[in-house]
Amino acid sequence: MSAQPPTPAAAGEDHRFYLLDFCEARAVLAVVLIAALLALVLALDNIRQRLEFAYPGRSSVEVDDAGDTYRARLRFPLVLGETSGPP
Repeated sequence: MSAQPPTPAAAGEDHRFYLLDFCEARAVLAVVLIAALLALVLALDNIRQRLEFAYPGRSSVEVDDAGDTYRARLRFPLVLGETSGPP
C-alpha cells in the first residue's frame, strides 16, 4: 500500500492560492506606492523621535489628511540665546 503522489491540477481547475505576477505594471505600481508610503511613515516617526529627544515633552508632530492634501505640522519651542542648538 504505497501512497501515490498528488497529480497536478488540470487546466481550468480552481487553484488553491494565487501568486502575483510582479512584472505586471499594476503590481509594480502597487509595490512602489507601498514602499513610498512606508518610507513616509518611517521618516515622520524618525522626526517625531528626534524632536522628542531634543525637546522632551515640548514638541509634537501632527499629520492631517484632507482628501488629496496632506499637512504635517511640526511644533517645537523657539530657544533664543543658545548657540549650540539641540543635542
